[in-house]
Amino acid sequence: MFDPKIPLFIRGFSCFHILLPIVLIWTLYRLGYDRRAWLWQTLATAVVLPLSYLFSNPRENVNWVYGFGEKPQIIMPGPLFVIV
Repeated sequence: MFDPKIPLFIRGFSCFHILLPIVLIWTLYRLGYDRRAWLWQTLATAVVLPLSYLFSNPRENVNWVYGFGEKPQIIMPGPLFVIV
């Protein structure tokens, strides 16, 4: 976002993070929240994260299943980190 080599117009797309929470809160207010969503979101996460760990490249770190950020974590074994 702060790289002057990238055009300002393209860097401006990063500003959607400012508007997105406002839109999400308004949407919840307007449409409500389905209480069944918690169950389905949890089940989807329980499937997607282990699959990301098994089939992705550690250098890409899809869904941060190897650690937070770019470097893999070394505090605990990888599968335990995914479960926690």
